Amino acid sequence: STGIDVTGTATMDGLTVDGTSQLGTVSIYDSGTNATVAADSGHDLEVRGRAGQSVNIFSNGTKTATFDSVGDISFYEDTGTTPKLFWDASAESLGIGTSSPDTLLNLAGDETAVIRLENTNGSASDGDVVGALQFYKADGSGAGAGVVGQIKMLTQGIGSGGHLTLSTGDASGNDVERLRVSSNGRVGLRPVVLLLSALANGYSGSQHLKMAAVIEFIHTATLLHDDVVDVSALRRGRETANAQWGNAPSVLVGDFLYSRAFQMLVEVGDMPIMGLMADATNVISEGEVQQMANAGNPAICEDIYLQVIYRKTAKLFEAAAGAGAVLAGTEPNLMADYGRHLGMAFQIVDDVLDYQGDVESIGKNVGDDLAEGKMTLPLIFARDNVEEAQRNLICDAITRKSKENFCGILSAVQASGGIAYSMELAQKEAGLAKQALQQLPDNKFKSVMIELADFSVSRLI
Repeated sequence: STGIDVTGTATMDGLTVDGTSQLGTVSIYDSGTNATVAADSGHDLEVRGRAGQSVNIFSNGTKTATFDSVGDISFYEDTGTTPKLFWDASAESLGIGTSSPDTLLNLAGDETAVIRLENTNGSASDGDVVGALQFYKADGSGAGAGVVGQIKMLTQGIGSGGHLTLSTGDASGNDVERLRVSSNGRVGLRPVVLLLSALANGYSGSQHLKMAAVIEFIHTATLLHDDVVDVSALRRGRETANAQWGNAPSVLVGDFLYSRAFQMLVEVGDMPIMGLMADATNVISEGEVQQMANAGNPAICEDIYLQVIYRKTAKLFEAAAGAGAVLAGTEPNLMADYGRHLGMAFQIVDDVLDYQGDVESIGKNVGDDLAEGKMTLPLIFARDNVEEAQRNLICDAITRKSKENFCGILSAVQASGGIAYSMELAQKEAGLAKQALQQLPDNKFKSVMIELADFSVSRLI
């Protein structure tokens, strides 16, 4: 073997034997006694750092990895200054992204991120954003508009235990929608419309959050009263309040929510918004009375049906979107148009699902509209486009408020094209909702509003 010793710091042994290349041993010394870099034919490459020092690996002059003596490991890219992957030995945590506590985790499929989690605040105190969540579409798009969800720590009203709240919004903590995780995981759609309308029009204050609560309180109050009137047993797959506790508590809680909503409106103190909401609640009540008066009447026409669903459902969407624009100091008509058409599409699809879904998917008993004597759009179209025998079957069921012959009526609705006709009208309404947004400047909130219009006609529940 041959050795080369330069000032006692390095040796190389066994480079070749009889012209055949061999690894042999390579050692580079730090102190002259313990090798810091060593490789021999029986071992992998070994790199040893001195106590308290790190081992750094460079490629083309850029640091690519650091191994600390305490057990921390970091890998770098680009500039070599910000670690993209690291192991914190003391915290026993793996970070993908930037150094702790701002850690990122990307879950990828086919080299495309599908979920990204970010810890944005290491100290979770009341109201702090403690994490962020992004979801991507299959092609990797969808997160460019910013943070899709934030995770906040809230402790109000629940002692020292705390609970996690999810909210959509931007990275600086501006909420778009807040959701306390609960047993049914329900997210209010109408408050989202208000929040998106305000933010899409450039609103930067905080009153939109209170107004979103107002919208949801009013909506929940109408549901409580509606379920009593309709004697409904299921709402979104859960037992209704009146089915569980009786009519009197349901009516009283609905009244309380109405009154609390208007207390909060006074706190907001915006007279045009008060006018919008007062008008909306009055129109909603008119719609409820009109629907009740029409129950059991098989002669209801399409124009009357559209009038009822505008009053009962679309009016609150319209008011929510319009109120968001008023908060932002912009003209509310276009946003009100968006909300109205979105609400119309939403309700038409809801009525279609009564003849196309099941209890598990639509959250109510299939055929409930028939049992309540409601002439909805699929049924109206079928009545006007089937043979006399089937028409008589439909009219008899509505008159008697019975779903006894539901299977036969369902066949008539499907064969007549009632479902396809209704969905076509719903899609038209969704298209008009998107058209109302054309004058809005492009931003991430407008993009979500467009997606919401598409969702209104493609949803399962």
